[in-house]
Amino acid sequence: MLNLKTECEVYDLLIPRFVALMASCIESYPADKWNWSFNQMTPSARELGEHAFAWLWCDRQQIELPDPADHKPTPTLATQAEVANGLAEEGLRWKQLIERLSDEELSSTRFIWGQETRSVRGFIFHIAQHVIYKFGQLSQLRFAIGLDGSEPYTAPYPNCIYGFEPENSWPAARV
Repeated sequence: MLNLKTECEVYDLLIPRFVALMASCIESYPADKWNWSFNQMTPSARELGEHAFAWLWCDRQQIELPDPADHKPTPTLATQAEVANGLAEEGLRWKQLIERLSDEELSSTRFIWGQETRSVRGFIFHIAQHVIYKFGQLSQLRFAIGLDGSEPYTAPYPNCIYGFEPENSWPAARV
């Protein structure tokens, strides 16, 4: 049972976990599917991993280095292994960052490109949302290429878990 007592305990559980899941997911892609997507409007696993890494790097810098003059460009990750390793390393860096933040620091602000400011809490919220969303996109691609089972996906809905009759359950069966 989770007995989370602080906001940072929630972030510490959430962000590093989803980043580690992303890194593992990226490692599992076959090389011939690394740049695959549904169509040109859908990102590939490579693009999702690179995008997630870039924002993890950037937002962490915003928190750790309040002076934008101290920021460094986001590293370029050229291979699938580099993206997976980069994400894993960023997950550890975020874990260390979150573990040392105080409530006062969460409320402090940082500049974002120019005169706009955001609280440290805002940066952390952005990253939490970002890594959950990117992991969901990576997972969808895994389903599409058959890495998560051979049967059509069926989500477990609460009515079925509670034991309610199928005719009273939502959603309707696939046609």
